[in-house]
Amino acid sequence: MPNLMTHINVAIETMAAIDDPYIASNKGSFILGSVSPDIRAITKWPRRYTHFVPLSVKKIGSGTETMFRKHPKLIHGLSANAPTKAFLAGYISHLTLDETWITQVYQPYLGDINSFSTPVQATIADRVIQLDIDRIARTYLNDKGNLLKCLENSEYNVKIEFLPSKLLTEWRTWVGTYIQQPFSWERLHFLVRRSHNQDETAKTQVELFLKTLDVNLSRVYARLPSNCIGLFSQESIAQATRLIRHYLY
Repeated sequence: MPNLMTHINVAIETMAAIDDPYIASNKGSFILGSVSPDIRAITKWPRRYTHFVPLSVKKIGSGTETMFRKHPKLIHGLSANAPTKAFLAGYISHLTLDETWITQVYQPYLGDINSFSTPVQATIADRVIQLDIDRIARTYLNDKGNLLKCLENSEYNVKIEFLPSKLLTEWRTWVGTYIQQPFSWERLHFLVRRSHNQDETAKTQVELFLKTLDVNLSRVYARLPSNCIGLFSQESIAQATRLIRHYLY
């Protein structure tokens, strides 16, 4: 799935599209929400607990629909709690971006494992494009000091029944540390290892890929239509804006 900096960058663009002064005045809560489905990085919860759909999802918006069906109390009292509304809007942005990636990029162009020489190579292709998009997102989010300041106390007054307040504080601290880390292609090792920790050749395959990164990255991008990534981002913003307006207004 897209990395945290990509989620933040697209979420900020989505916030501009929503054009709600109450959400804008709680930008920190919105940004925190936009990364919080990945809180499982510290809790080790099953993915479906925070994303509400399997990786085989076919319809954009399924996770948001399931979240509100399982937790209908989330919608109650939002007008009186702007931080929670902003957080939920960001959360919807994250779910939508993941589902757009799965249905618009991964499934049609990278999901056929048999079209790769090995299953590891299939995973490398998916993760390396995600990393490249994350690298680009970081160039737009170069004022890390302002971003960190925005996140200060961003969990305050956010009430989400399946995310305890103390856990959100711990997560916000973790996200702050992550944001300050420099980009590195070496992260590809970690991303691939999570899916192939029993494959002894995975490390070598990643090393060989990174050895001639430019050539190999170009070959992966050749699998996608030239405008695929741009359309993916635009579609995610449009769908997130639609879902946020539908559920929170």
